Amino acid sequence: MNAPLQGHAASTLNTPQPLLAVDKVSLEYRTPERVVRATHQVSFEIDPADRYVLLGP
Repeated sequence: MNAPLQGHAASTLNTPQPLLAVDKVSLEYRTPERVVRATHQVSFEIDPADRYVLLGP
């Protein structure tokens, strides 16, 4: 039996899933003098067709 899909499952079949999903990432470095906030609740998704370069120390 081949019935068409309905509801939530049908709508997600045509939506590409991200290769990477980052949600609310925070990072702090602590030194004896202070706290350095590198990121605060950073969120992003990388889709299959996207191209990114991430540079850092």
